[in-house]
Amino acid sequence: PEPVASPATQDSAVAQLVNQSLQRLEKLAQPASPKVEVVNQPLPGLDKVLGVLAQTLEGAILPLVRNMDKKLDIDLRNHEKIEQVAQQIKILQQELAVNKKPKSPPSSPEVK
Repeated sequence: PEPVASPATQDSAVAQLVNQSLQRLEKLAQPASPKVEVVNQPLPGLDKVLGVLAQTLEGAILPLVRNMDKKLDIDLRNHEKIEQVAQQIKILQQELAVNKKPKSPPSSPEVK
């Protein structure tokens, strides 16, 4: 027959197993500190590509944007002038409407 362990012995064995499991969990829960090494080497010839890109921006695209800006400014001024002319036309129409109202004929003197 197998010897029966006392409850105190069983509790001690369970406590030991729980303790070991907790220690393993603690090791697993600790964040790993990976070793990261950044090596930033530019591609060969990248400086030439960036230089050409900068020249293209300065020589072609920037003047184009400036011209577009000037055109937009001209368009805005034209729009403002058209609005002014339209407002003047409205004022003239109102004045004409007031002047066109028929005046009541002068009353004729009564004959006695």
